[in-house]
Amino acid sequence: MTRTGEGRRASPFLFAMSDLHEKVRHTIKKFDLLRAGDTVVVAVSGGADSVALLHLLRGLQDEYALALHIAHLNHRLRPEAGADAEFVRQMAVNLGIPVTVEEVDVAARAAQEKRSLEDAGRQARYEFFARVAASVRASRVATAHTQDDQVETVAMRFLRGTAWEMLAGIPASRRLGAANVVRPLLETPRAELLGYLRRQEIAWRDDVTNRDQRFLRNWVRLTWLPALEARHPQSRSLLLEMGTLARDADRLLAETAAAVLAQAHREGRTIQFALDALRELPPEVRQRVLRLAASQVCGTEVTPHDVIAVRVDDVVTAHVGQEIRLRDCVVRRGYQTVEVSVHAPAAEGAYVLPVPGAVDAGDFGVTISAEVVDRASLPPMVRGGVEEVYLDASVVGSKLAIRSWRPGDKIAPLGLGGTKKVHDIFVDGKIPRWERSRIPLVTGGDGRILWVVGAAIADAAKVTTASTQVVWLRAKGLPEAGRIGGAMAAGVHQDSRRFQS
Repeated sequence: MTRTGEGRRASPFLFAMSDLHEKVRHTIKKFDLLRAGDTVVVAVSGGADSVALLHLLRGLQDEYALALHIAHLNHRLRPEAGADAEFVRQMAVNLGIPVTVEEVDVAARAAQEKRSLEDAGRQARYEFFARVAASVRASRVATAHTQDDQVETVAMRFLRGTAWEMLAGIPASRRLGAANVVRPLLETPRAELLGYLRRQEIAWRDDVTNRDQRFLRNWVRLTWLPALEARHPQSRSLLLEMGTLARDADRLLAETAAAVLAQAHREGRTIQFALDALRELPPEVRQRVLRLAASQVCGTEVTPHDVIAVRVDDVVTAHVGQEIRLRDCVVRRGYQTVEVSVHAPAAEGAYVLPVPGAVDAGDFGVTISAEVVDRASLPPMVRGGVEEVYLDASVVGSKLAIRSWRPGDKIAPLGLGGTKKVHDIFVDGKIPRWERSRIPLVTGGDGRILWVVGAAIADAAKVTTASTQVVWLRAKGLPEAGRIGGAMAAGVHQDSRRFQS
């Protein structure tokens, strides 16, 4: 339903409009929300708040040299949603502002992801805003959250019981990809915006679902807050103050978490923490540390809700090998570490390595080469290493295979005098479960394992005084080579590093 302001223009209006612009300008300066020359994506649903935001920013456009771009996402939840989208599109045309309108089936997404409509809609909106911001190279995405939204959010989270960060309410700004989400109306009551629209005779669309008290926010707005205010007239200001205090406490948590993260070990797209160091942290700080790490590793926003919902903090107290997915990341418990990394499927590919020759074993992230050399051209004692070994060419043959570890795999390691499960080699070397499938095994034509890359070679393939030719195997780009080398030093058999004379 479209609503239009009905008030007549009068001198008090000029003062009211000036006061409103000054209030918004103050919020912008206080939180450093806009800078000269910004391209701003304005999120416009068609409702009163977002329409007011658009017109207020347009009033500040010259002052800040802003380039505005309207973004509207049709959630397809109401019969009139299409009319809302058309309303926003026509408003953009009338104002001469470019607009992007898209639609998404939020109900289907909520069912597929097993999330509430509110959560699914919010996620879809911000993904849309991020895409639009990237496409127009915007540095800001402006949303129309008001002071009333702030009060309602703090109240909702207070009723639910939640972490400090969430109890702090809606932040004035936050990162969204390469842009910042900014909320210039966060200190402005909704009633002032409605008065502004009516005096300016600016139309907006009413969303009837805002009166549906099956949604918690609507019940808080329409029932709980009015009842609370009837008994305690200062309740709104007290809720705002509680949010401010929580925000101050949260700032301290954020600074502490950032300091911990700065000390973490980084290797590629993995961030590793010492287990004991994490255990000593308060749970709130520990959760924040893991959340920040996941956001950095995966490059996407990870919310407090995500961290709490999957009980990611349990990894610290879980058994070795425990894994928990967090968006596109995985949090893992190692022997003495907890690490956050990009989730990657287990390596399952199989490759053929001609001798001599080379093969790019993409699933393992390595290139393995085989070079045949005369035994006489090499010194009596030649050191191998984590990424290279020397094998008797008569045992190797003309073709090798590369594959991942399978349960039950065994090898007769150099100098052991018997067989050993590959699994036990991994355990002895404290190689975490999730890394084991990424360690390639090199097998001969008969299927025997000749080299557990980085860990052990087969006794039957050792170079002896009877050897006339030697196959020099090298694995370039071995993932986690440093950790595998460390595992060897911690107990994996090391005699594979040298010739046996």
